[in-house]
Amino acid sequence: MSSNKQKQLIDQEKQDIINIMSDESGRRFVHRILQRAGLFRCSFSGQSNQTIFNEGGRNQGLMILNEIMTHAPGSYQTMLKENSNG
Repeated sequence: MSSNKQKQLIDQEKQDIINIMSDESGRRFVHRILQRAGLFRCSFSGQSNQTIFNEGGRNQGLMILNEIMTHAPGSYQTMLKENSNG
């Protein structure tokens, strides 16, 4: 892949995150994904296969969170406020 195409792909991925996180329904969707990924709960289950599975989901959640915090950190704070139970 040429460096120009690679830069275009990176720029598009950045813009995709910004677009998703700029919309309330996009933030709700991302919040559900991060919850299901088990991002903020212990992945240890006492059974190795289940723990490995849980860690895989958590890793995907961490990758998504990293992209959000890199490209749209303010929207992450908004998402948390919108989805708080208080």
